[in-house]
Amino acid sequence: MRVLLVDDHLDGLEITAKLLRMEGFEVVTASSCADALQKARETRVHLIVTDLGLPDGTGMDLYEKLREIYPIPGIAMTAHGERWFLDGAANGEFVRYLLKPFVFSDLLGAVREGLGLEPLASSPEPA
Repeated sequence: MRVLLVDDHLDGLEITAKLLRMEGFEVVTASSCADALQKARETRVHLIVTDLGLPDGTGMDLYEKLREIYPIPGIAMTAHGERWFLDGAANGEFVRYLLKPFVFSDLLGAVREGLGLEPLASSPEPA
């Protein structure tokens, strides 16, 4: 499954992409709305994970434009806890949204959910 990962914080983008690749996902990265749209046109992606604050627009705008190209589930991530960001993520039909900083297992769970994959088995609770 191919994931389009969009974030303008390049260190976080690279680390998150590497972790998702280690989990077996093919990852296409972009650091802006324009770059993400171009890559989505060039290569079919199955899920978008986007930061909401990007240098040339919002992740909400990006997601809306991308869904005009083809239907795709999306996950929003943001470091902004402002109500309008959270409302926009909830109303923008994203599968889930994550507040930064988040733990990778939360992102992985959201990605698996967005792609319609089975959740990872959790460790049994100690007796």
